[in-house]
Amino acid sequence: MPDSTTDTAEDHIDEFSLGMDPFREARDKGPGPWITAHLFSGTNKHLFIFTIFSTIFSSVLSSGIIVVVGLAITDFIGGSTETLIFYVWVIFCLGIGVPILTLTGSLIREILAQRVERDARK
Repeated sequence: MPDSTTDTAEDHIDEFSLGMDPFREARDKGPGPWITAHLFSGTNKHLFIFTIFSTIFSSVLSSGIIVVVGLAITDFIGGSTETLIFYVWVIFCLGIGVPILTLTGSLIREILAQRVERDARK
């Protein structure tokens, strides 16, 4: 009686056979539909959508730093110094938040790329 913890050559053939390929129809259409099918399958679609939104949001926030600095300079030149502490805190928070969001987006993008690569190897 074979041990159930050992892999046989038969197991590997069944695992990588084309008959079990859920993306066979997309693969037959070409590389574009195949990649799209993998990006929007299972939890990959959530990661892909998060990556798109994090990229857009971090770009907007990066631009926001420049706008806040401009507002702070305008208030300072105008003689209003009460709001300078507020502007410093906003610039500080954006200066910390934008790189964290960018790093998180890059990490999720790498996870997604690794998953598609894993599926391609199967």
